[in-house]
Amino acid sequence: MWITQADDITTFMMFIYIIITYILLYMYKLYVYRRMVWRGREEEKKRKNKRGEEKKERKKNTKDFKAWIPVFTGMTEGRG
Repeated sequence: MWITQADDITTFMMFIYIIITYILLYMYKLYVYRRMVWRGREEEKKRKNKRGEEKKERKKNTKDFKAWIPVFTGMTEGRG
């Protein structure tokens, strides 16, 4: 069935225009939401990474300190 009157054609075109606009806005909304989620995940990874590095650094420092404990306490007489 063909649309013959001009009013029907303009109405039909407006209807299609509204649908396309709605779809584009929805896709943009999804894109923004995904970008926010992705950034949040990246920030979380960076925070966890920093925490892990701090823990490693602390462990290394305590190992170095533990290596010096015998020297401080004078327990090196029996070695070497």
